[in-house]
Amino acid sequence: MIVLLKQSISNRGVKRIPLSIVNILLACSCCIQFFAILYNYFAELPSLNYFMHVNSYVVLFLILCNLLLDGALQNFLIITFYLCFLIFLRGQKLFYEEYDTTFTFIKTTLDIGQYITFITIISVAEIVTFIAYKYYSRGEAMFANKKGSRWISYDWNYLRPMVRLLFYVTLPCALYMQLKIVMVKSALIYTDAYLINVDVPLFVKLGNFIWQTVSLVYLAMRPSKKEAIFVCLSLLFVQGFIQLFQGRRALFASTLFFVIWYYIKYNNIRKIHGKSIIYYVIGGMALLMLFFYVGVHRSGGTIDVDSLFVIIKYFMISTGGSDSVLANTIVNVDSFPHPGVLYLFDPIIFNPVVNIFYDKSGLPQGMEYLNSHFTFSHWISYLTEPSLYLSGRGMGSCYLAELYVAFGVLGVVVVSIILGYLFTVFTRIDIEHGSVFINCLCFLLIKSTFTLPRDGLFSWFPSFVYMMIIFMFLFIFLPAKQKLNYTF
Repeated sequence: MIVLLKQSISNRGVKRIPLSIVNILLACSCCIQFFAILYNYFAELPSLNYFMHVNSYVVLFLILCNLLLDGALQNFLIITFYLCFLIFLRGQKLFYEEYDTTFTFIKTTLDIGQYITFITIISVAEIVTFIAYKYYSRGEAMFANKKGSRWISYDWNYLRPMVRLLFYVTLPCALYMQLKIVMVKSALIYTDAYLINVDVPLFVKLGNFIWQTVSLVYLAMRPSKKEAIFVCLSLLFVQGFIQLFQGRRALFASTLFFVIWYYIKYNNIRKIHGKSIIYYVIGGMALLMLFFYVGVHRSGGTIDVDSLFVIIKYFMISTGGSDSVLANTIVNVDSFPHPGVLYLFDPIIFNPVVNIFYDKSGLPQGMEYLNSHFTFSHWISYLTEPSLYLSGRGMGSCYLAELYVAFGVLGVVVVSIILGYLFTVFTRIDIEHGSVFINCLCFLLIKSTFTLPRDGLFSWFPSFVYMMIIFMFLFIFLPAKQKLNYTF
């Protein structure tokens, strides 16, 4: 809060007056929220819980206003994160009066104490991430790339043809696998699709995973403009457009946001021109319409559309129910049969290499999967309503819920600080002169941050394993003299 107030005092220009007002309002709203939480831990007043519910939205909107006024392009990554936070995690409650009840999967009503825990976690995630981002934005990021390192440019110019070849050789595998999945699952009911695994040859699976990683390596090498456009369009088609046929709107959105950010970074765009705003608004509305259609098609129902409000309402209700994961986690926190840290670190424990050696890959949703994994999204769905889980339905995950099971509210605080710091690192990476390895790792993490409100904290780790395998493979082909002086 002190950071915000200092920023308000220093922003004395006429153009900075709106930002100063937002900072003051935001500082007051954050302080009020924490005081209300602290007081209600002892008082347990339902009316105060409702006030905190409303104020959490006020805080979120003020944070977005601050970031937009302080530089929309500079803050693009964290703005999109908060937009996803609003849409995926908090969107549904904007249209329901029952602030303490979630409606996704099953209807769950929190008691006064449980809701205090719920709103504490939400508020900490919103406020602490923002404060950490603002604090670290004032200093130098620890992993900011150094410019002018000749060996970096030379090494990767040497390996560029090999990376390009890997990209084009594995692209057909990725296309075939994703199209095969769509063709098989499109004939099934949406929930039934989770009860089967589509069988494709092993070399196709490996090619698909290699392509996903090599695409990021290729972009991290800052290819020519034409090459960069083709790689981005390929990502958008394979990991975006095709996924819509499976109803995976979040994956499409995360890929689209990443491509937009990369375009901004690649071309070093610093300002938004007035005319461009119109195109962005039109693009946003088109995206909303697309997501609305996909949601209706996935549910197999029909919606009478008579206004834009109906579309927005349906989109937010159908997309913004990930708060139910957190709510049901709070209710069932004592029912998890294993230590909480196992569910948090499941993607690391059962990484692709371990799954191959222990034959744990390829299991469909069900009891056999539960007996073999600690995957949080499966366990919380099963503990909440076993019959729905076994029929193919699920709630998904949420990084806040995973952290709460593993380390409580303190874990949410620590990770929120780390997230705020990482966003400053991401905004400062240098595509042109920076380390290809560090940039590629950042690209991988950036793509995962957009879906964090409805995904696991370490959901990116299996892709990281493939990334390390690719880099070790490329390292083999470096000249001996370069290997001696090589650092990532």
